[in-house]
Amino acid sequence: SISQRLTEIMGGEIGVESELGKGSEFFAEITFGVSDKIVEARPGDGLEGLRILLINPVKSESLVWQHYLEHWNAEVKTAKSLADFTAQMTTAEQNQQAFDVVVVEGDHDIDGFIAVRQSDIASGKSPYTRFVISLDPRRPKDGLKGLEEVTVVDSNPVRRAALLTAVAVAAGRASPEINYEEEVEDMRV
Repeated sequence: SISQRLTEIMGGEIGVESELGKGSEFFAEITFGVSDKIVEARPGDGLEGLRILLINPVKSESLVWQHYLEHWNAEVKTAKSLADFTAQMTTAEQNQQAFDVVVVEGDHDIDGFIAVRQSDIASGKSPYTRFVISLDPRRPKDGLKGLEEVTVVDSNPVRRAALLTAVAVAAGRASPEINYEEEVEDMRV
């Protein structure tokens, strides 16, 4: 009765088709208008061709983040530790395929990742790479102040549009001044 009332309020119809011994099929038909809102850009539009190193040891979360980034045509490699990160960065440098952005899940040794990269950059060993770090908004960010190569995204929880926008901003393909709305997400993923 609740579903029926809601469907009627929205100007639709609800019904059921049932066959003894085979089950029931419930349906609702509601007509929605076409939105007059025009979306000029989506947060993932600027990721095509980016090489991204994703550092997140939580396998299920890492797979979700990887799927988001790959859906928008980024090339994604994963690392689970500081040692794995260092090895992948060295291999990428040797193959002249530097990563454009390193995405780090913030509960891990962020200071370690940044210290290694700053050391590499200062010594001229590695090409310049930007970081996206997901941090709990309640966590102090004092160690990140003044680091232009770091973009921070709230991790409680990391929303798809926020992650994609942060990566695009870090790569210089989007403006941090534009507020991408969550409604523009492509829900076909």
